[in-house]
Amino acid sequence: MKETWKRMLCAAVLTMGITSTGILTVEAHGLWEALGKSVLGGISVHQHLSDLDNTEKGQQEMLEKTKDRTGVYDNYAYQMRAKRIVDELSKSPHVKRSYVVYVNPDEDFNAFMTFGRVMSINKGTMDLLDDDALAAVIGHELSHGEHKDLVNGAKKSSILSTVIGAATFNSGDLGQIAAGLTGKYLDSQVFTMSQEKMLMN
Repeated sequence: MKETWKRMLCAAVLTMGITSTGILTVEAHGLWEALGKSVLGGISVHQHLSDLDNTEKGQQEMLEKTKDRTGVYDNYAYQMRAKRIVDELSKSPHVKRSYVVYVNPDEDFNAFMTFGRVMSINKGTMDLLDDDALAAVIGHELSHGEHKDLVNGAKKSSILSTVIGAATFNSGDLGQIAAGLTGKYLDSQVFTMSQEKMLMN
């Protein structure tokens, strides 16, 4: 955490602008104002992401947003099969958080975990795998949720964006920043199997 705030400070200073002689061109008052905005921005983003990931309200919000983005496969048997396997795996003492899961209509082979402990499984994955293999895929996604991989990655990445925006006095409303960053990660930073295979190679 100490290193994170050091990076925030450095980013705020760097974005203030330096003359050709290497001297900061802003007054101390402007610098402190920017740093104050940076700290508040970082806190706001962290709190927003934590609320999404740790509360029932956040989970329901992300479930609706994710369903809107992917669509939902209209088949009761598919939805219950996914839920049954998640429920069984959740009985393990290693699974300490609660999850919701749904099947989307995509025919490709994929599954992902996003903010709010929301998991989505492609229809194509369900069609290809038997229950044992599907449980392995779901267990892998649950591990992302247990380690809070997505939200921790978003927090690390969003801090610099918030700091830079605040330091250049273009931050706007901090709540809007937090919501915008969440949307950005919902669209681009889900953990997909293809991404993970590339990282392991």
